Amino acid sequence: RLTVEQRLGENVTTTLRVHGSLERHDDTNPLKAYDPTLPVIGPPFSDPVFEPSTDPYQVMTTPGGSFFDRDIWGVSNELVVDFGWSRLTALTSYRHGDNHFFQSSPLAYNNLDVRNNAKVFTQEIRIEGDAANDKLYWVAGVFYLDETMRYGFDRFGGAASNFGPTTQQLRQASNAQGYGVFGEIAWDITPQLTLTVGGRYSHDEKDFSLDSRAQGPFAAFFVEDPSQPLIANVSDSWGKPTGRVSLQFRPSDAFMIYGTVSQGYKSGGFNSEPLNLVAATTPFDEETVLNIEAGVRTKLLDNRLQLNLTAFDMKYDDIQVSAFNANSVEITSNAASATIRGLEIEAVARPSRKLTLSLGASAYDGKFDDYIDIDGNDLAGTRLAKMPKWTLAVSAVADSPRIAGAGVLRLRADYNTRSNIAHDAPADRQFGIRKGKDMVDLRLAWVPDSGNWQAALFVRNLLDKAEMNYVFPQGILAQRFVSYGPPRTWGASLSFEF
Repeated sequence: RLTVEQRLGENVTTTLRVHGSLERHDDTNPLKAYDPTLPVIGPPFSDPVFEPSTDPYQVMTTPGGSFFDRDIWGVSNELVVDFGWSRLTALTSYRHGDNHFFQSSPLAYNNLDVRNNAKVFTQEIRIEGDAANDKLYWVAGVFYLDETMRYGFDRFGGAASNFGPTTQQLRQASNAQGYGVFGEIAWDITPQLTLTVGGRYSHDEKDFSLDSRAQGPFAAFFVEDPSQPLIANVSDSWGKPTGRVSLQFRPSDAFMIYGTVSQGYKSGGFNSEPLNLVAATTPFDEETVLNIEAGVRTKLLDNRLQLNLTAFDMKYDDIQVSAFNANSVEITSNAASATIRGLEIEAVARPSRKLTLSLGASAYDGKFDDYIDIDGNDLAGTRLAKMPKWTLAVSAVADSPRIAGAGVLRLRADYNTRSNIAHDAPADRQFGIRKGKDMVDLRLAWVPDSGNWQAALFVRNLLDKAEMNYVFPQGILAQRFVSYGPPRTWGASLSFEF
């Protein structure tokens, strides 16, 4: 990462930021049977086959057969011009990414060689200022996005099948352009009471092209009519005005209470792996949400204790839902409506200058109000997928006394846990529950009094808990496969800021 800030004149500044990263991983994200005591696959596709071990990290994936390569770089520039009565900000950014991923699946029944490329350009221009003796703050602006993506994979395998290998080749390209116009006014009705009113109009256009072909005994899992390629070229557009109203009351510098009513919008799109031409050319619609939120922000005991409380009620219309169909292809569709209610608590305590304690806890309840899924099931009243009922995060940061007049040792401990998560809606109680785990991380760093560097030792997943992070569709298998997060990992780091 590189940041260069320059003053071009008395009232003009520019900040250039450049970032880049290269990642190379071998045997990434190995797949493991959900229940290793049960067969992975069996008749009529093969004789019963079991995992070699109940250890989550000992899998039947071909050793050394999986890898993940990712190259990402980007550049942005922020130009700020201060006119005195207002400030003009122009933020320009460009981001480029290339991924190459190969997944060697268990028994080589479904190997994937995936490549994608993305280029994203954004431009935002906004002007803001104060009026009425600084009692009124205003901002207005425009936003533009241009995103181009290329995605494709080759699927091959069949060693576990008595019916021979099946292959698939998929290539797709998409271009999205988005436009936005926005504005907001914040009015200090009194020194303690502020009313904020804002609005935005968003418009999105998407072009999508697809070429999907499959051969072999299971080709119909991927293309409904394998005798001919599935080729599609389609485009569509979506747009929506949204608004926000918020009222803040601050009886003192240590206490603030607020209430907000806001609308949200998410554009529609196209499914990336459709089975037939109708599915390829039929988009899913935009998603909208009405959010009612209230909260309290406090600073107590001379700022040694901060306590924040937030409650919200979000009502979705045409919520976008991704689910696997009968052919184990993930399809995005629109549910009629859903409601998510939640309560979040954040606390930060500083008992001394050398010790900081933090806590974050949340509770969520999200259900479909009205939804007929892609297989015709009525899921009204069903809990949303991938949503925990509760989460808990606790951390502590402690500094040692100064050592040799040169710096301190800083110890950080983090603990995270959550309730079980159903990966699907409705929940697959046999093979689709991701159980909550107790995750602990430790970091010990040397922080010098002067200089721009730090050295640290760290341990991630100290308790060596195997936490599921994804559950794959069942397909022709006797059960579903899952991927796990990394096991206990330790290392050292050396960082510089310049």
